[in-house]
Amino acid sequence: MVVPISEIIKKLYIPFDFQECEFGIEAEKHMDDWVRYYGFFDNMEDERKFQSYGYSWLMVYAYPNAGKEEQFIVSDWNAWLFLLDDLNDTSEIGRDYIKLRHRFDYLLQLLIDRTILSREAQDPIAESMCELWSRICKYQPDVQWQGQFINGMKGYFDACVWESRNRQFQIIPSQEDYIRNRHFSGAVYPSMDLGDITEKMEVPIEIKNHPVLREMTDLTVMHITLCNDLFSHGKEILQEEVHHNLVLQIVQQNQVTVEDAVNQVIERVNRMVERFLILKKELPILESGMDQDVSKFVGLLQSWIRGHVDWVGKKSQRYIITRGAS
Repeated sequence: MVVPISEIIKKLYIPFDFQECEFGIEAEKHMDDWVRYYGFFDNMEDERKFQSYGYSWLMVYAYPNAGKEEQFIVSDWNAWLFLLDDLNDTSEIGRDYIKLRHRFDYLLQLLIDRTILSREAQDPIAESMCELWSRICKYQPDVQWQGQFINGMKGYFDACVWESRNRQFQIIPSQEDYIRNRHFSGAVYPSMDLGDITEKMEVPIEIKNHPVLREMTDLTVMHITLCNDLFSHGKEILQEEVHHNLVLQIVQQNQVTVEDAVNQVIERVNRMVERFLILKKELPILESGMDQDVSKFVGLLQSWIRGHVDWVGKKSQRYIITRGAS
């Protein structure tokens, strides 16, 4: 039995205030126009389905302090990630891990070289990524920051290839291996990096890697990805994608009901929030300017935790089960 998303959300412990960027409507329109310009859809039905998923609104909730142009960047970025994810899941290349590896190596090199592709390339994913990367680099010209972002993308690409290989050879990963890979398969780390642009903050890598902030960041990433597993378990049952969802892994490997597995994952993510709050009290004391930026960073983590749940509950139909759901 599939557990309704509304029932899952009721049980989630989210002690952070709701926030929303003032440029939500404009960001939604910009994202729709941007995606349409790059020709991602062959028909109106696919475009309407895309619009019903409300991808820009996740970023409107996750980045409530973004200016208009910054919100356009993160909203377009989120749309691009989900479009890439869906193409990987449905296209032939997504079922061949070697081809997928080569494809991702190509995209990664485009980022490294800061290549600009013309529309004549007839490669919407690559063309739109390059245009978006040029905007990101304009706002964040620091080479070290760009390198960190690219490393985050490499981690995401590697995680997608790992899942593709599992599907191709029908490998059933252990829950431990799945969790280890899940840190990266949602592309949350590079998405978090964009917060430096939206929050206009400068938190050096060495500060972000402080044990307390590092753990808070990792907890946030896992909260988002495992909540995604909770929200998507119904659709993935229909798609028989049972090995890359913690809920369905627990059902199969622990021989429990879907409801029991859902409750186990809910307990897990709620403990993450409790741990997050404990760590918040242990933040290092820094000089005044840096302390303000660290506060912004922690606020970003909190808005991501809350905003992801609000997006699913209020704005997105991505996880709604329909006949022929994909």
